[in-house]
Amino acid sequence: RSSDLCCMLSHGDGFWSDWSAEKSVVTNEALPVKGPDVWREILRADSDVSRRVRLKWKELERSEASGLVLGYNVTIKPKLTPSEETFKTNETHVDVTLTQDSYVVTVTAINGVGESPKSNLIIPSSTLKGLPPVKDMKALAKNNQLWVQWTPPSGSVKGYIVEWCVKSETVGCTIEWQKEPSTSQGCFLRGNIQERKLYAIKVYPLYKQGEGVALSTEAYLQQGTPIDDRTSDWRD
Repeated sequence: RSSDLCCMLSHGDGFWSDWSAEKSVVTNEALPVKGPDVWREILRADSDVSRRVRLKWKELERSEASGLVLGYNVTIKPKLTPSEETFKTNETHVDVTLTQDSYVVTVTAINGVGESPKSNLIIPSSTLKGLPPVKDMKALAKNNQLWVQWTPPSGSVKGYIVEWCVKSETVGCTIEWQKEPSTSQGCFLRGNIQERKLYAIKVYPLYKQGEGVALSTEAYLQQGTPIDDRTSDWRD
């Protein structure tokens, strides 16, 4: 960061001085204070025994990174076997082929001092019975932003993932996402939300065993009337 100074006599007489020359100050790096938010996108099922999955994570804010992030360590471990795969990447996503079993994905951010705390994501088995969704989900325009709200499910949750994309008949749906804390019951979508475009929105509760069933809705930014939750054909 940089700063410059000006001054005047302590008794208040006279005029302010000219500004001093700008001085740059670099604070010491420290360990990142948190791990990246982590999520997944099921790209396709290659067969009855495997699926193509995109693992993705958010860049840390400057205050969270405590320095320059140099890369990420990613570990993928099946829950039922001792084997695991670990690799380092400079990207914020990676595509992998997994079986239909349950997995634990761990991501840490690395700076010049060391690693962040671990961020874990459970990818449940494809045979796991759907965990309860949120209730009463709605989306509406509010303060020139898109607001999404919901009622928490009855079970204990670790947080929520909110996904959205622009619905279009001519191009594919590019999924955006954000993570919300377990205490949240609503949020503004963070991103370049545009008027006169229809957004498909999903909310997933996160449980100890993995994510719950997503509830879906659709909304326009310029419309203020809520659209109630519904079942969507937006592919997961």
